[in-house]
Amino acid sequence: MKKNIILLRTLILLLVMALLTACSGPSQPSGGTQQPSKSEDPGEKTPTQKGPTELVYYSAGKLENEVTEIVKEFEKANNVKITGVCTTSEEFVQVVMVAINGGQQIDVMDINGQDARAFATKGLIQPLTDKVTYWDRFHEASIKQYTFGDEIYGVPTGDAGGMVMYYNPSLFKKYDVKVPTNMQELAEAKEKFAEHGIAMFAHCGGTIYMWPSWYFMLFAQTSGGKPVERTIEILEGKAKFTDADSLEAMKILEKLGTEGYFQPGVNAADRIAGEQVFIKEQTAMTYAGSWQLEGFRSGGMDEEKLDITVDLQFVDGAQVRNTGSVGSHALTLYSKIKPENTDLALKLIDYLSSDEIIEYWYWGDYREEKSAPRALANKNAKVPEEVLMDPVFQKYAEKSTPVTDTWLDWYWPPEVTKAFQEQIQMVVGGQTSAEEAMAYIQSVLDELYAEGYDFHAVSAD
Repeated sequence: MKKNIILLRTLILLLVMALLTACSGPSQPSGGTQQPSKSEDPGEKTPTQKGPTELVYYSAGKLENEVTEIVKEFEKANNVKITGVCTTSEEFVQVVMVAINGGQQIDVMDINGQDARAFATKGLIQPLTDKVTYWDRFHEASIKQYTFGDEIYGVPTGDAGGMVMYYNPSLFKKYDVKVPTNMQELAEAKEKFAEHGIAMFAHCGGTIYMWPSWYFMLFAQTSGGKPVERTIEILEGKAKFTDADSLEAMKILEKLGTEGYFQPGVNAADRIAGEQVFIKEQTAMTYAGSWQLEGFRSGGMDEEKLDITVDLQFVDGAQVRNTGSVGSHALTLYSKIKPENTDLALKLIDYLSSDEIIEYWYWGDYREEKSAPRALANKNAKVPEEVLMDPVFQKYAEKSTPVTDTWLDWYWPPEVTKAFQEQIQMVVGGQTSAEEAMAYIQSVLDELYAEGYDFHAVSAD
């Protein structure tokens, strides 16, 4: 009996081994040419490779469907999932801080230039000076925007653009109104248009994020063409927001608001509403972004209905200047990124800022409508031949770009930026005076000084 049991066990073992051999298929002959599996393709990880399977990319101003399209090739080549968290520029900081406080994964951040200095100062992003080898890819001016102290904190991306004064030539012609070049002519134009139910300026005053752009432009005139220099003096404690030139800029905004130069209900208008009142010819002018040209065109504003001017002096004899940037965004590396994610995150930054991807971003086949030509941070990015240069953008590049200063809120601490946003809206709405507003803003800066604020300090964390 015992021998029979042993024999039975042996037969069962042999049967199992035979089945296993059959299931595994024939072995590969020595020296054979077995086709590599997909995971062994160049640029992709094998199951035994170490490295991240997901990178989280926070973006200010881009759309998730755009990000999904742009990163497809990178995901495929590196066997990684790129999760895009996309917000509006005005919501970005809040969304990022919630993620940080919640301990959520962050690897790469595509931030608005306005937030770069604050992020560097607070130690939220890492210096990239020695981590990036392709700085010659970009215009020098775009790199300087993200240089704080002795370090570069952001890889510039995006276009060169800014604010400019648009106007509707057909309205001025129809009602025989001169395009204004000073405050007296502006007042006369306002009265004539008012007779026909047309306001002077359109603005998205409900989006308080955009109100400081008006102050930047006016302060450039009241400061004698030195808005950046004067801003730095204020932030260094050598001057104050209550000084005459700063106060005068706010007082002009107070006049424009309380005397009805903006469309009715301006402080309730969001970005879309701000554009629509201009497109629908309910206003004659608007101080808006160069990037909004596409929206005006798609809304039906042809050459007869759209032009720009750089000649409107709100201060007699002043130099007219605008505000903007060369490379409106920066790709940055989160300071507390997992060490094992760093190399691939830097590779993603390289990929997203490459000439080819920048060109594809603006003019790729995935877009239903090709973006208007732009001056880009990348020196060698090419505009496709089939994309024609818009004559208004040409004029912007020739007339406005040379007199464009960096956005002043790229220098301000975020607390001051928030104070300006709120106070301008209140001044325009008649809820507070220019003097009260500037005194409050200065008090916010004074509190920062008391807490140890130093304009030139950058966190070493």
